[in-house]
Amino acid sequence: MRYRLKVLQLIEARPESSLDYLWVKAYQPTFWLTTNDRAWLMDKLTPRPQKKETPSSLLDKRDQEYAEIIRKGAQDLYTISGKQVRVNKSNMLALLPKRIIGGSKERRAAFPLVTQQLELNFESLWHFRLRRAIWALFEMGRLKLPPNTCNLAILTSLPRLAWQALVNYCEWELEKIMSEGINTEVLLGKANVSRQWEGPPGYHLPMGGRSYVSNKRDKYPN
Repeated sequence: MRYRLKVLQLIEARPESSLDYLWVKAYQPTFWLTTNDRAWLMDKLTPRPQKKETPSSLLDKRDQEYAEIIRKGAQDLYTISGKQVRVNKSNMLALLPKRIIGGSKERRAAFPLVTQQLELNFESLWHFRLRRAIWALFEMGRLKLPPNTCNLAILTSLPRLAWQALVNYCEWELEKIMSEGINTEVLLGKANVSRQWEGPPGYHLPMGGRSYVSNKRDKYPN
């Protein structure tokens, strides 16, 4: 139908077209359609909702590759060593070859697998403190130092209160541990806590402390 075709051309050129606009631009087709095919005409003039982007259209093609990088990299970050860092989102995202731009909402839409790995591997502050304490014990054993808070301060900035809480919670017999030799991964496993562990009961208060810092009094690597 040529009248339909004429009106469709006008609407396509100007999607916000109104009936008044059609009366001005195409009087004869509009007159005929309002008389004989009004339902069709009004349907074409009804605003169409904008098509929302589907999740698949937002998905970044690097998602699976980057998720695997974070999965493997997080395992390395959990290795107990003198240079260990807390396995938080910033440190995990730093493993990627290219920075992911956008906030958490945009990242979740474009990188759902990456987001999943970030959540699965996220480390609580107390779990990080536990790893630091175990590393300090290992170093005390290696350097033949007594396992006390004075030597702890030489090796790491782990707060003393956190150290005492961990020793009590894990029921570490320090002298026995030192005499038997320290396997860091075994000691961590015996603690029987998750990577999101909230810490010993009653110790949910600020303690300060940083990662590993050089102490001017010592020559030991931190």
